[in-house]
Amino acid sequence: MKRFLIILFSLLCLASACNKFTPEISIDGRTQFSLQASASVLSVKLVTNCASWECDCGSVDWISLNRAEAGAAYLNIAANASEAERSANVTFFAPSVGESAARASITVTQAGAVLDPQIDVEQSFSVPASGEILQVPVSTNQGSWEADFVEEDTDWITLSPGRESLGMVVAPNPKEDARRAMIRIYAPGKAAMKVFKDISVSQDAAVIDYDPVNLSEAGTSNCYVITHKGVHSFNATVRGNGATTDRLAAPARLSPAGARLVWQTAKGMIKSLRYADGTITFEASRAPGSAVIAATDARGDIIWSWHIWYPSVEIEGLRCQTGDEMMNLNLGALDNAPASITSHGMLYQWGRKDPFPYSPVAEEGSVATLPVKVYDINGDEVKIGNTEMFSSKDNTLAFSIANPSCCISNNNQFSVCRDWLLPAESSAALWGNPKGDVRTDGRYDNVGEKSFYDPCPVGWRVAPVRDYQYMTESGGYTWAQGDTGNLKFYDLGGDAEVAIVDIDEDGKYTLNDYQDGWHLYLDKSAGVKSYFPSATRYDGQYAMLMGSMVGLWGNYWTNTAGEGAEGLAVALSFSLKDYSKEYSITISPVSNGSRADAYSVRCIKE
Repeated sequence: MKRFLIILFSLLCLASACNKFTPEISIDGRTQFSLQASASVLSVKLVTNCASWECDCGSVDWISLNRAEAGAAYLNIAANASEAERSANVTFFAPSVGESAARASITVTQAGAVLDPQIDVEQSFSVPASGEILQVPVSTNQGSWEADFVEEDTDWITLSPGRESLGMVVAPNPKEDARRAMIRIYAPGKAAMKVFKDISVSQDAAVIDYDPVNLSEAGTSNCYVITHKGVHSFNATVRGNGATTDRLAAPARLSPAGARLVWQTAKGMIKSLRYADGTITFEASRAPGSAVIAATDARGDIIWSWHIWYPSVEIEGLRCQTGDEMMNLNLGALDNAPASITSHGMLYQWGRKDPFPYSPVAEEGSVATLPVKVYDINGDEVKIGNTEMFSSKDNTLAFSIANPSCCISNNNQFSVCRDWLLPAESSAALWGNPKGDVRTDGRYDNVGEKSFYDPCPVGWRVAPVRDYQYMTESGGYTWAQGDTGNLKFYDLGGDAEVAIVDIDEDGKYTLNDYQDGWHLYLDKSAGVKSYFPSATRYDGQYAMLMGSMVGLWGNYWTNTAGEGAEGLAVALSFSLKDYSKEYSITISPVSNGSRADAYSVRCIKE
């Protein structure tokens, strides 16, 4: 009996233990929620063994219980009016917060509002040439912002972005050109740009007072290069370099009575000039270009003239395969920009020292093809003239010297002499290389020397044939055949290599490599190259740009003239099309041209 009571007590205790209740609650699914900034209702699935449960949203006021259903809680999520992200924990208790024996939590993260970005910043600043430090307030409703330059060439400004302002250190301007930079403020940042505003910073040009420059200090020449505004002077008693060369005796010194401006390519380039005591002094403005200044006698007639050249880029020497250094741009050009008339430079009848202006437009050439306008000291237009086509009375050296702006026609003597000079006056020595036509094993070894008619500036002279001859494999005439998308060059011996640069590096020669002229290697093994524009010519018969084919023909004189009365000289010539506008792609470094034609010139260092 006692044993039964013990067993019964044990069973009762066990039954009592089995009836004891343990609350449970858990999340069915995700416990991390990432929501947009807009208002929403969040559904959370719950699993619990309790008849009731409660939730606690903590101290946040943007989450509240919408409703409770069996197995689910629906939470109201208010819209986030701030751009800042926010996060909160919501805890579920079973059976209630006060009597909780179980709990489960979720985390709710809500993105910041995407505000309509706003930037408030002053957008224009003017800075003196001496430089300045600026602190520019930047106000935005975004959490961040960035600043960067719109253009690349802005190393004269240093940016220091802060939290609420942009610091700018503007360096002093060493040049006589005003400069401008554009700085862009991005909000919230450059990568995720929503809005931007630009800040324009303009800096004044430096005011530089230059000392007077004696252009003849390093020697005399028919051309003087200037590099800045201001007062310049040169010796007006020496013709060219005044040198004796083969077949040309040193010229007599000049005794001018005055000076005047013949023409200039930019109005106001030469602001004033005067002559005194054997010296011409002129004041130049900051307008690049070319001008011709003449010394005059007591009657006002021209007795000699000089080319004043103000390029917009620095003149440099580029090493040729021969060891000579060739000028990096055409004589009289402003620069060497491909497919731009600013690279064309002046044009010269062979043996003459005075330049003629180039054509401003690409045309096939007609009587209406005129050179760029040129002006006198007052800004009035000066006409580039030409001699009568049916007379040879002006085909003399004396006339050419007295009339530097007049192109001389050889039409009346074309059948017997292609020179602009009368056959009796025709001379292969004018540019200092009368024996240049003599060849040794096909090579033009005679380079000559600078004569007093040479048109190049101090320290430079007209290039000899040898600096061009290697531009084709045979040293002579080559032509292209086949598709213009894959040009193949030939000479009389078959396939021929040429010195054209493959600009687009596609492994072949195409019209993509032609930019109104060719880029040609001066020394292919060393990778030295230069752009040679198709500035073309004045036709010697018409003594004008008739038949000029601007942009399609390139012609470059050498200092070499052929012997005899034919009046020919040697030039580098190339063409893209013929008169009928059909493709005729040729290159010849030893082309014969009429000396009356006016071609481009490249100079080499003496």
